Amino acid sequence: MGTRRGKRTFEEIAEVIGAEKATTFCEHFGGMQIYVPTKEIVEMTNRHELIRAEYDRGEKVKNICRRYGIGERQVRRILSGK
Repeated sequence: MGTRRGKRTFEEIAEVIGAEKATTFCEHFGGMQIYVPTKEIVEMTNRHELIRAEYDRGEKVKNICRRYGIGERQVRRILSGK
């Protein structure tokens, strides 16, 4: 059962990223349990990085709030790393 499951998983990965990249992926991560974040988590993390960068460049919190459609409290939470 283990071989079949491993083959199925490889085929699923190869279907999404291609066989060559799937092989590289397996060489690097083979045998490990890894967490794959959802698209939403990746997008939120990217947004938070953009917000922090804008703030570091001197952008005002109120302008950031307007740009991203979020409240000042949320921006401050993002900036504090919580």
